[in-house]
Amino acid sequence: MSLHEIQTAVHVAKDKRNEFGNYNYRTAEGILAALKAALPEGATIIVSDSLQELAGQIFVTATATIALADGVKHSATGHALHPLQKKGMDPSQITGAASSYARKYALAGLLALDDGSVDPDAKDNRRAMEEEQEEERAQAAVKASVEAIFSLTQATTLDALQAAWQSLTPSQRNDKSVANTKDDMKATLKLEADLDDKIPDFASDIGPNEGLG
Repeated sequence: MSLHEIQTAVHVAKDKRNEFGNYNYRTAEGILAALKAALPEGATIIVSDSLQELAGQIFVTATATIALADGVKHSATGHALHPLQKKGMDPSQITGAASSYARKYALAGLLALDDGSVDPDAKDNRRAMEEEQEEERAQAAVKASVEAIFSLTQATTLDALQAAWQSLTPSQRNDKSVANTKDDMKATLKLEADLDDKIPDFASDIGPNEGLG
């Protein structure tokens, strides 16, 4: 069975309900359960996480990999911003929530899951559809902001930071957290550049007949 056949076989409805936000959603656990049931003999699924701190921001990067019996592997990644504090949650719960969020997007990308059009509520209830679409737009905006922040924090020079900033969409640049990250990175890189300029070039002080030994 190929990855295409697995993707075609796996359908995961948004079967969980957030009563506070009044929207339906799917979970990483639900996606994994559906995927395990569809995996052909000899195939495995591995999901792993890594943490990294960039410009004071902590990210969880999840990688989902399907290894087929013939040795062929297919992977996809998902990123989630890891806040240091969140009301009503202890540190381990914050990490778990960020991991679950990143894993959900890694698995959704790997399996090419759609935006929930198979959800019966989305088909039969106009208000439910509008609410789900609104939530999907909100989730897409959060994902775009996380990806923008991650892109900016990869810059190692002011020119690279400017290029990364210019590559963002207007909505990403208008996001306050993204703009703040850009400003923080700009200040950090400018300070590093200024320090580099102030470091004396000792090699230039060595005369033509002087040696180092």
